Amino acid sequence: MENLPPLPPGQVSVLWTVLQPDAPFTTDEKNAILTGVFAVDEQNKSAKITLPPVYREQQWIKAIAITVEADDAPQENLSSPILMGSLSP
Repeated sequence: MENLPPLPPGQVSVLWTVLQPDAPFTTDEKNAILTGVFAVDEQNKSAKITLPPVYREQQWIKAIAITVEADDAPQENLSSPILMGSLSP
């Protein structure tokens, strides 16, 4: 979270796990699982996120992504990623 900008009121950062298209998990239309929601401000530079069970079977994970969403509906996944990366093997 060190590199994420503070957000204005009404917005939160959302961590997504992007899965392979054929993964046997329930995802949204972007093949993503909402993994965590957190606010970034000058005082809050760390967050603890519980990873979903898919992380036990990493072959299904394509990438992780962070978007900025409305704090009253982060699950909508309407924004483009501000940060995206793959997991190291």
